Amino acid sequence: MDKSRLQKQIDKGSTEREMADKFGVSQTTIRYWLKKFSLKTKNRQARRVNRSAQHVGTGNLDKCHECARKFVYTRKAGHRVGKCNSCYQAGRRRRRREQIYEAYGSKECKICEYSGPDRAMSWHHIYPEEKSFSIGGSECRSWKSVKMELDKCILLCVRCHAEVHSGMHDLAT
Repeated sequence: MDKSRLQKQIDKGSTEREMADKFGVSQTTIRYWLKKFSLKTKNRQARRVNRSAQHVGTGNLDKCHECARKFVYTRKAGHRVGKCNSCYQAGRRRRRREQIYEAYGSKECKICEYSGPDRAMSWHHIYPEEKSFSIGGSECRSWKSVKMELDKCILLCVRCHAEVHSGMHDLAT
């Protein structure tokens, strides 16, 4: 493909599809050569300007359905339609916690039998030298690896967990 031929078509205002038809190649081929020669059709330049102007100011911002926070939707930034990243990740962590508690039965401390909210409970590795990773923040790991790690742990309330680490309880026995 010749750069001058492409440039002539751009100057005429041809679209990528029209150039593909004229040269008897696919649009993908045209895009490849445009990118290689650092050329842009007028339509593509106009689209880029319109897209960036679309989110100037607060008029066209998306609003999260959960927290009502305004955000500019960007797929590359990991946004979901109608939900900001913070709410999406919080939901992911919440679902993983529910999955863990469902798989491991009760939500009560193995020492004092306290049963409280998720934040009052923590997973303790019985043998710290066998610990592969921390259970908190494991929502990106496979369920199989999380389950293997949970088999090395017991559920404790935060208070008993602190007491175990200070030496007040001995779990090895």
